[in-house]
Amino acid sequence: MYYQCPNCDKKAKTVKELRNLGCTCNSQPLEMTEASDIPKTKAKEGDERSTSKKVLDFTMSKIKKITISENDSDGVYAIVENNGHFESLNLESKRARQWIYDQYSRNVESNDIHGDDFYKTVVDAIIAKAQMNGTERTRIHNRISQSENQILYDLGTPDWKIIKITPEGVETVNFDLTLPIFRRSQSLQMQVIPKDGDIKILEKLAELLLIVEDDKLVFIVHLVCMFLESCSIPMMVFDGSAGSLKTTATATVKRIVDPSGRDTDDNVSAMAEKPDDLILQLSNRYMSSLDNVSYINHNTSDVLCRAITGSSNMKRKNYTDVNEVILNFKTKIVLNGIVPTLDYPDLQTRLLSYVRKPIDENNRITDQEFNDQLEHLLPGLLAKIFITLHEALKRYPNIKGKIKPKTRMADFEVWGEIISRVLGYSENSFLNSYHLKITEGQISQIDSHPVVASIQSFMENKEHYENTMSHLYQELVNITTNSGIDLNSRYIKFPKTSNYLKKELRIVDPLVKGMGFIVETYHYTKNDGKFTKNASMVRIIRKKIQSTLDVSKVSSPSSLLSPTEDLGMKIGENSGEGTSHHNNVSSPVNAKFMHEGSTGEDGEGSEDIQETCPNDNSTARPTKLDHGQ
Repeated sequence: MYYQCPNCDKKAKTVKELRNLGCTCNSQPLEMTEASDIPKTKAKEGDERSTSKKVLDFTMSKIKKITISENDSDGVYAIVENNGHFESLNLESKRARQWIYDQYSRNVESNDIHGDDFYKTVVDAIIAKAQMNGTERTRIHNRISQSENQILYDLGTPDWKIIKITPEGVETVNFDLTLPIFRRSQSLQMQVIPKDGDIKILEKLAELLLIVEDDKLVFIVHLVCMFLESCSIPMMVFDGSAGSLKTTATATVKRIVDPSGRDTDDNVSAMAEKPDDLILQLSNRYMSSLDNVSYINHNTSDVLCRAITGSSNMKRKNYTDVNEVILNFKTKIVLNGIVPTLDYPDLQTRLLSYVRKPIDENNRITDQEFNDQLEHLLPGLLAKIFITLHEALKRYPNIKGKIKPKTRMADFEVWGEIISRVLGYSENSFLNSYHLKITEGQISQIDSHPVVASIQSFMENKEHYENTMSHLYQELVNITTNSGIDLNSRYIKFPKTSNYLKKELRIVDPLVKGMGFIVETYHYTKNDGKFTKNASMVRIIRKKIQSTLDVSKVSSPSSLLSPTEDLGMKIGENSGEGTSHHNNVSSPVNAKFMHEGSTGEDGEGSEDIQETCPNDNSTARPTKLDHGQ
């Protein structure tokens, strides 16, 4: 112990000695402690820190590869060996900590038992090293991975078996260091093992789900396209009255593509209300199945649109800090409940709603009977879908350039048409059916938007119109009123003033385009007296070439090959090109499933742009409603 003056820095053992040394400062001397007075604690050999270091070194020696996720800015994944197979671990997951404990207890003689926090400290150290040492970033896949000429499907089995689909065939392989990295969320459950089944099995599924005849082709192709991970695929919507099996149909599609269990309740969930919660709900699943959706607002619509076409989504990591988590994902969605209206045009162009037959009360089946039928169909359904994708991958390079998409869902049109041909339908059957379905969906909205009909009547004998927004508004009001429509009715969506007409034109733009007109809005910038400067203007132009749908060319499912016209599509068999029918498809070459050692069950922007996946090299043709001048 000693005293030190804070001003002159003189030191002494007592205050009196400090004054005798000549310290005349008025400051109170500081009481200081000698270093020798501090008791020393000897580090114990084998303390917590040294044990942690041992476990950390052991764990690093067992990890085969570490990567940082491109999809999630915070996600760090490790490829490890476990029970004779490779698997990937999200290092922040509980399973990663369980793996460390299991491996260390197996390979190192130790009587130490540690809590979860101990292993979390070890994992945090590994994550820190990865984040700070320039570890490569890799795309992490959930259930399905798609590249230019390969589709991989994670069966979810404990031994990490993967279905590999290429132009050369279909086979079952083990997950290893050469394959893309998969993650397994808590909702992901094991899929049944595919087995060869009835050639008409997709049609039998459509019958089981009561899909009407006119929708069967588009529905079947839509279901197969749900396995195309990198492509933007429309949301599948089931609408109908109570008791029309909406939930059952939604759960069935989820069960086929990305099962979360074996029961209906396992495969549907309510839609999260908050945008951040919805983003997490969608990003954690390859396919999200949303049940009994009764309301969709603008924020929800925007999230769903970004999820379908792929986008970055940012959210705060914790409410106690300012860090953000960036989630990049493209997902598939099946939904039942309301059909979003044209008040959300972006979402409207990204969905397909399916009409189903009314239930025959005399032939109603129980939930158990339905599940039994689905369980019987499922192995064959998967085999049929995988073989169809194999053939589609083989044909894609030669056919893609011949298909000219007409909607913003360009990938769906290209792949859908190829898949339709693989299934035995004639050329353009899918495209005609799909475009007709879109047109019918748009026409059904016209009654609730009388502006559309009034524009069609106004432009009946005109090729071009250009005037102020207020002038057009008055013209449309006169036409609508003369047709007997009460514009004051609460059920009529007619803009109350010319100021709201511009917004309404944006909403009904898909319908107006379908009638063959292009609508542009802008502000008049000239000062020439023709119109008031800065007036809100509108221009309507009749398209010179209007696209028409050749409905007569739509092939019904009866045009498919009958079971007697065997395509040789047995799993594990090879066969050549069919020649007995002009609609025949070439049989898969080397299409096979090899299951050696496998385990499991038997069994926002509103611009109208074309959205493409990496496989599609077609050119987008953007058009806009609003061209500000």
